[in-house]
Amino acid sequence: MKKVTRSFFSILLVNLIYCPFLTLAQSTSWTGADDDKWRNASNWTAGIPDLNTDAVIGDQAFTNHPSLSKGKGRGECKSLTVGNGALAITFSIEDGLNITGTFTIGAMGTVNDDGGNIEIEGDWLNSGSYVAPGSNRRVYFIGTNQTIGGASVTDFDKLYIEEGSTITLAKNITTSNFIELSGTLDPSTFTVTGTGDIDIKGGGLLKVKASTFAGNYSHSGSTNLAKNTSIIDYASSAVNQIVDNSISYRILQISGAMTKSLAGNTTIESDLIIKGGTLDLLDYSADRGSGGGSISIEAGAALKIGGTNSFPLNYETHVLATTSTVEYNGANQTVAFEGYGNLTLSSASGTITKTLPSDALTIAGNFTTSVSAGTLDFTAANNIDVLGDITLGASSTFNGSTFAHSTSGNWTNNGIYSGCGGTFTFNRAGALLSGSGTNNFGDLLSN
Repeated sequence: MKKVTRSFFSILLVNLIYCPFLTLAQSTSWTGADDDKWRNASNWTAGIPDLNTDAVIGDQAFTNHPSLSKGKGRGECKSLTVGNGALAITFSIEDGLNITGTFTIGAMGTVNDDGGNIEIEGDWLNSGSYVAPGSNRRVYFIGTNQTIGGASVTDFDKLYIEEGSTITLAKNITTSNFIELSGTLDPSTFTVTGTGDIDIKGGGLLKVKASTFAGNYSHSGSTNLAKNTSIIDYASSAVNQIVDNSISYRILQISGAMTKSLAGNTTIESDLIIKGGTLDLLDYSADRGSGGGSISIEAGAALKIGGTNSFPLNYETHVLATTSTVEYNGANQTVAFEGYGNLTLSSASGTITKTLPSDALTIAGNFTTSVSAGTLDFTAANNIDVLGDITLGASSTFNGSTFAHSTSGNWTNNGIYSGCGGTFTFNRAGALLSGSGTNNFGDLLSN
């Protein structure tokens, strides 16, 4: 029994000596018993707040309204709650304020930003009143995943979203001067209004979640993309979207799901990135303004090309994932020579001809034709190697000419294949040949 007792106290002593003490978040409440100064310990129940202290203003009776007086140094705290109780209170900020947690303005709270910069790492929840009279009132979001919400619409003067911070709106906001975006702004279902500009810096990402750009950003100021790495991302997974062609895009990104359709010819100065969903060009173009940059279609994403247009022009680098899809669904079109994933030729009406590239073509996925009305005709201009399935829709005619074609998948023909002068090779054991169409093979080989 004595050994057990000594062992217990020995372990306890070692832990007290060598284990670091945990810093527990403290809380202090404003009383204003002495004056209005934030940096007077006599005005708080547990001393002046620091970065490990939750500060509460308005949860108990007070004598003076608090103020961060100009020239007296920045205030700091962990979280800050103003006016979330039954007492109406006004907090004036003349010097700066650092908040490492959440900033909550309750229904009974008023925050007057009289010139001090506010830096916040947590959420901004405003259900009271935030007032930023004059100009040069700056709020910096410097955390990671942060929210701007609450019951009240916040009118920011200068709003900075710094690199590494992703801001998600849970309430409409307005801006009277500008938003400077070096991080990410996700509006969700809410709207940015006001007279301010939106300036997207290098690496900044502005998401669009509404059906149109104006559905999220109806500000009267301009939208400026400062660098070749500035991104606007049409990112909805819930609604189809229209891509605003009045914007001078640096990087245009398509993500999420659904279909994103061009509103008109759209010029891109840097890159076109299709990460998810379908970008439907309709009868318009999405060419790069001059040579350089890249176009990429990631796994599962699709590019749909209409009218008489071919693949977007002037991109130096083309990256098409093996499970991506390019569909030529307009009138008479030239199919560009690309390293396609899935390739689809389609038409909605009329007598349509698709012109295939003169270089030997390898398709990493499936090759499909689809005709809604009318007919679709295309003729091989070189060998075609399809690593997936080939499906020829009704009213489509594939003229294989004298070339050697192959597939490593199944063959389904509900149209016409005419290739008596050439060779067709099936590279898959147990490949299925099906469909109600006509197969006019020349030499037919099976590996």
